Amino acid sequence: MFQNFYLVYCILHMIWLARGNGIYSIVAPKTLQSNHKYSVSVTLHDAKQPVKFNIGITGPSYNHSEVVTLSAMETTQIDFVLPKLDGGPYRLISKGIEGLDFENATELHVAQSTTNVYIQTDKAMYKPGDIMQYRILILDENLRPTKLKEPSLKVTIKDPENNLVRDTKNVKLIKGVFSDKLQLTEQPVLGLWNIEVSLKDHVKMTKEFEVAKYVLPKFSVDIDTVTDLVITENFLKATVRAKYTYGKPVKGKATVRVSPVNLEKTIDVNGKGHVEFDLQKELKSALKGGFVEIFVVVQEELTDNRQNNTIIVNLHSSQYTIKVPNAVREFEPNKPFEVKAVIKYINGKPVQDAKNPALLQCSQGWGENIKSEIFKAKLDDHGEAIFQVNLPEPSVYRCEIEFADKTVQLPPIYRKIDEDSVWMAHELTLSLVNKTLRVGDDVSISVKAPNPLSYLVYVIVGRGNIVQMRNIALSNPQNFYTITFKSTFEMMPNAHVFVYYVDKGDLKFQEIDVKIQPEFENKIEITGPSQAKPGQEVSLNVKTDPNSYVGLLGVDQSVLLLKSGNDLHLHAILNDLKPYKNWEENEWLRNAYKVPGKKSGLLVMTNSHYPYQVVLYMMDSAPLYLLRGPVAETTSVSAFRALPSVPLPAPLMRSAEPQRIRKDFAEVWLFDSLDDNNKTGLLTLAKTLPDTITSWVISGFAVSEKTGLGMTEKPFKINVFQPFFIDVNLPYSVKRGEVIAIPVIIFNYMDKTLDAEITMDNTDKEYDFTEVSNEIEESILSTQKRMKRVSVPPNSGESVSFMIRPAVVADIELKISAASQLAGDAIHKKLKVEAEGVTQYENQALFLNLEKPQKASLQVAIPPEAVKDSEYVEFSVKYAELYQKQIEKCLEYVVSQLENEKNSYALSIAAAALHKANHTAADRVLEKLQAEAKEENGFKWWTSANHNDIEITAYALQTLVDTEPINQILPIIKWLIGQRNSNGGFDSTQNTVVGLEALIKFSKKFSITGNSKMSITFKAFDDGKKELTQHRFEVNKDNSLVLQTRVLPKSTRSLSLEAEGAGSSLIQLSYQYNLATKDDRPGFKLDIKPKILPSQQLQINICANYQPAVDDEINESNMAVMEVALPSGYVADSEKFNDILAADRVQRVDTESSDTKVIVYLDGLVEDEQVCVTIVADKAFAVAKQKPVPVTLYDYYNSAYRGTEYYRIESSLCDICEGDDCGTACK
Repeated sequence: MFQNFYLVYCILHMIWLARGNGIYSIVAPKTLQSNHKYSVSVTLHDAKQPVKFNIGITGPSYNHSEVVTLSAMETTQIDFVLPKLDGGPYRLISKGIEGLDFENATELHVAQSTTNVYIQTDKAMYKPGDIMQYRILILDENLRPTKLKEPSLKVTIKDPENNLVRDTKNVKLIKGVFSDKLQLTEQPVLGLWNIEVSLKDHVKMTKEFEVAKYVLPKFSVDIDTVTDLVITENFLKATVRAKYTYGKPVKGKATVRVSPVNLEKTIDVNGKGHVEFDLQKELKSALKGGFVEIFVVVQEELTDNRQNNTIIVNLHSSQYTIKVPNAVREFEPNKPFEVKAVIKYINGKPVQDAKNPALLQCSQGWGENIKSEIFKAKLDDHGEAIFQVNLPEPSVYRCEIEFADKTVQLPPIYRKIDEDSVWMAHELTLSLVNKTLRVGDDVSISVKAPNPLSYLVYVIVGRGNIVQMRNIALSNPQNFYTITFKSTFEMMPNAHVFVYYVDKGDLKFQEIDVKIQPEFENKIEITGPSQAKPGQEVSLNVKTDPNSYVGLLGVDQSVLLLKSGNDLHLHAILNDLKPYKNWEENEWLRNAYKVPGKKSGLLVMTNSHYPYQVVLYMMDSAPLYLLRGPVAETTSVSAFRALPSVPLPAPLMRSAEPQRIRKDFAEVWLFDSLDDNNKTGLLTLAKTLPDTITSWVISGFAVSEKTGLGMTEKPFKINVFQPFFIDVNLPYSVKRGEVIAIPVIIFNYMDKTLDAEITMDNTDKEYDFTEVSNEIEESILSTQKRMKRVSVPPNSGESVSFMIRPAVVADIELKISAASQLAGDAIHKKLKVEAEGVTQYENQALFLNLEKPQKASLQVAIPPEAVKDSEYVEFSVKYAELYQKQIEKCLEYVVSQLENEKNSYALSIAAAALHKANHTAADRVLEKLQAEAKEENGFKWWTSANHNDIEITAYALQTLVDTEPINQILPIIKWLIGQRNSNGGFDSTQNTVVGLEALIKFSKKFSITGNSKMSITFKAFDDGKKELTQHRFEVNKDNSLVLQTRVLPKSTRSLSLEAEGAGSSLIQLSYQYNLATKDDRPGFKLDIKPKILPSQQLQINICANYQPAVDDEINESNMAVMEVALPSGYVADSEKFNDILAADRVQRVDTESSDTKVIVYLDGLVEDEQVCVTIVADKAFAVAKQKPVPVTLYDYYNSAYRGTEYYRIESSLCDICEGDDCGTACK
């Protein structure tokens, strides 16, 4: 059989040689790319006369051909500039017109153009009232600006309630960049917001940012230790480093805890501190776990401010690692080959051991028939062992490498098909000389041929197209040759090199991949002063490619310590520079046979001969087996969490006059865009620094039409510092009427002790100075200024405090100055003062379906018992026809005994389900449901004893939308809209899902389309009917999705509005106020017992049970949510959350508002069974006479069931006072 194949091959080969007309080859990419160049390499290898070629591309939207004439041993490149390609089949055609008679065609794939979208925000977390700045980058697959043919780009911003807050359409790009900002209100929805970028109605990128109440950390904590450790070592050693964001060391205590053994040690830290643990004595029980976690909390001495960090240390049984860089996957029996192993210590250093060799053992066969071959190799100075391997049997070998006590398994090695077969001609061998390459380096590829070479052709493919080709003639035939070329940006990160020639009619070829380190073609460098003073004007110099758009970002390092992820990610963007996929759908098939150019994504048309090489792995009949191996290496993981601080008392000394006032404490310094078409690429930006003593982290990017994107590899830092300064440690907010000790820290980094006078100025009368008159009451001081003295040693800090009681609900300004003989400082900082009590949210909504101008009025019903100055009033408008919240709800088919059923809830669900299923009983059930409806004052709704009126009415509306005219439905719509809350949802998650689904269904059916426009004018009045403000909303198709809002004066008590135009609109008046009274609604009973522990921690024991109304038949709630507000000055101790989770029925624990509120999720509670949890909180700020704070427990699916109780802690001014402020009562 084999002889017959060989005979056929020889006959066909001789017939082909007898033609003697010439040999050609045409090499081209297998893939077309719209709006790109497509290159074809044409070579005439051996011919008696010149040959004229016609090369072309045919397809639905592009048909073009080129004619070239080549002489023997000549190569040329034809470039086709492609437009945007429509879908359909395309082919590459080739034809010999003169000198050679042939015609060929092959199908081409079409790759869709890639658009890369990147989003940058100035921060990752924002406070209420902040301005959120952002930039959108739209780049092509080569990271150059994308040219959008039509207005198709849209940017939207949504809050956590899925309200559309910003909708920017038809975005205009400047060199691929769009920049904008969003002003957050003082009462935004807290949580994760998102920016969404859509291109041609397809979402291309979404980025989240968080809105929360937070306090910036002032120093960082790092842990220096090994990340890999052998369990036979004696000690685990670590160094804890703590430094302020301006670079100076932090002095304090560090608590170091090792888990899972929960061993804890406390050490002193002055910039750094050292700790060690005995592995064999203290951590012995953890050694089998594979890792230990080191958790460090550093407590600053001056303020008790705390920051933490975590690191993982991996534990190993051996001190060695063994890696095989290029594992051999196939072999030829009795033909030697090499296996290289690299042996290192776990710290990465190479093992240098000339005495003990490494062993390689390869086994084949199974059970009693196992045969093994053992090979030895000595280690060189680099820890490399090179084994000379010769395997005798045509089988599958299982190999492992052993050195000392370390053993690793290798992948199976299979026998390779015999290359001496007639179907396998001898091939070229290619090897890369220089393995580590960057753009601009010379690439050298060594070529080894089975016979002497007289010429060769190489083609380089980068990102799907031919970027370079060359025909090299060798005057002296030789078996070895080195191809050299310079790497370019187009070849990055992975170029394919296809090398070939024709020998006696046979095509000899080989391919190799060349990996080039990813980097940007455009470069950007930012320079400037590394040191500066607060408020100083500095100049930043930017160097980049000419005519580049430059985007700069400069943020306080504290912002990045709090939360990062807002900036562009260099490595993620470079990873988008991926080579195009080779068009072979089946990965196994792609590797199972070998044709020229396939690995490089090329097609080859030729009349030369090449054998169709099928690569088969010849396996012996053996069962499947699993390989043992070393545990995968784990990189170190670090975590960071910022905690507020606690002030410490300090001695009182003396003062002098301050210098300039520092009042600009912006968290973002730079978010500047520079695009002045500078032809030199050199730009200078002069800007004044904020007043914060910190380090500013500055990054930048540049975008050029020619060279694309460039990014700073490392951020540039400016350290803002002065040797004498003051700082204050403030909570996010306090409540009016509470007493807080304002801690003022004086830092002296001069070389001598300074006697300083600290003054606090209250000329604005926003608060009162206090001191202790007795153990219970404080004494209000009439003075508008207070002064204290302190002596501050060199390179150190001291603290003093001023007790104040805020008198207004506002952002009060604290004016503090310090003066000494040699230096002074003054700052103005804001402290947010909030109203006491629990916030109540109210909402009034109107649904307008305009056929003619319409007038209406709305009332702001603030009860007399509302806490003064706690009001917040907001008016909004939105097109109801485009209410597009995407909430999915799965309605199960409900069929039960309905003849005698009068329960509205059961009837509403049954009606909705039966209607969807087109069931014959749907109309009958709907009639029964209609009979149970309530109608009053133009509203229509359904109710039940379980207070789930919204859910019932929403289910009914979903059915009636399909069966009733709009005039019958509007009373239901008006009632349902009137139940919405200020965020657009309803009072529970269940009601929100069902209610919004019903409104969406209504809006889709009865929406008014076209060019509908509405104009809504409103006026706001106080309770004396005095006009406070007025505004006009214009609603049209361009802003119809956007929720337009207007914040009104606190004294607003009524609104009048006029609407004209056409369309359906949703008008909403949202307002809130605080109450300091107990919630008298039925639902839950709470028993709260707070206690101050000897450690000064606050322990809150809370017990709860379900307490239904008298007429309720249900004695168990749904899932319940407990919200525990902590007194001012306290933050939750998250390390105790495991104790909460261990309590009965507790499912989850979260925190909000900088850990000042704890949220506990519980399974349903029953009437006669108490569930108890214990919450522990740390004292982070010196606050006394705290206002009562609430614990609220409510049903997750029916918030009408809730209970609220208040608790307060006993606190004395003696707990927070200092020196003379304490008087005699605290002694």
